[in-house]
Amino acid sequence: MRLRNLFAVTLLRTVTAWPSASDAQSVPTSFVVFSDFIASVSNASAQGFLGQPGMGVISEAAFEEMRSHVLKMYQQVQVTHSFLLGAQYFDCIPIEQQPSLRLLGLNALAVPPPSPPAVGGMSNTPSPLELGLSDPFGNKIQCAAGTIPMRRITLEEIARRKTLSAPPV
Repeated sequence: MRLRNLFAVTLLRTVTAWPSASDAQSVPTSFVVFSDFIASVSNASAQGFLGQPGMGVISEAAFEEMRSHVLKMYQQVQVTHSFLLGAQYFDCIPIEQQPSLRLLGLNALAVPPPSPPAVGGMSNTPSPLELGLSDPFGNKIQCAAGTIPMRRITLEEIARRKTLSAPPV
């Protein structure tokens, strides 16, 4: 339970500390399921991003690096549930399938990380995962035991940068 609470607090902090991503997007009018999201990334081309308003990506090569990065983040990830929180999608994935663990070749967390220290009274703030709410499309804002919410990283978000390693413009 302590590990689950850590991820709930992390989710809340991620949502509230990521104003540039949520400010730049409006709430979608239809829900994009994970498989459709992956298909759209797989089929995306640089022409849809280069020179477009709000996009900073500078070349086809930079775009392809971004597209490959997003696909690698989700490679072999099995999404069990998705929901919308604000204007951002979250996909529930098994804890051991987190990109940071997979890319390091780890199969599991040896010991749950310690709970973060209370910051500005946030320890008293309930997590959206614990409120029993649903998103505008009726999806429960929660993840099953053994899974964590992973904020969906989109090409539109990354392509605001000139290159994958550059800061957003």
